[in-house]
Amino acid sequence: MPGSRSSRRSGLSPAQASLVGLVLLVVCAAGTIYSVCATISQRAYRAAKYGAGKDNLELALKLCRTAEKLYPFNFYVQQYISEKAYYASFDAESHEEAAALLKLSQHWCDRGLRLNYYDRTLRLRRVALLAGEDLVSAVAEMERYLDWHYWHPHNHAIMARLYARAGEFDKAEQSLFLVERSPYYEDAVHGVELAKRKFLESLASP
Repeated sequence: MPGSRSSRRSGLSPAQASLVGLVLLVVCAAGTIYSVCATISQRAYRAAKYGAGKDNLELALKLCRTAEKLYPFNFYVQQYISEKAYYASFDAESHEEAAALLKLSQHWCDRGLRLNYYDRTLRLRRVALLAGEDLVSAVAEMERYLDWHYWHPHNHAIMARLYARAGEFDKAEQSLFLVERSPYYEDAVHGVELAKRKFLESLASP
């Protein structure tokens, strides 16, 4: 029989050849399913970011949940919805709504960082979220990030503002020196000076 001769030529028995064929079939099917899921996930993400969910946070969240469920390895999904929820908090109609949106942003930021701890957008979003609750923790988080991503001037500009808000003005000045010739310098100086004024006002208050 042709199948038997083929099996003998490959050094496999008919049963072994059938098993190999079955394994290959399963692998091909799994690859197809994986590809389909990844494709649908990407479409859901694009719809959230550029399509129907662009101006609708609730729909964007639903689409991103679908995208994550189908393909949980694309940290841009978590990054996007975390950013969207964070900026939506500034337009919230109540303190409770703003707090809920920040909590949502934190949730998705943490999920994204579990996938890619060194993503700059996610790390800086985590710093910003911490700064709203615990300035000391935000400073420590930014210092840890600078240990890894030292040479980006914007990072030092953020660090200068955080140091100033925490009352560490000497460290703020050192960070300003590192961005003196960068396009981020003026904004950083403004942030540091604003923090100094608030600090002095707090000392003058009874």
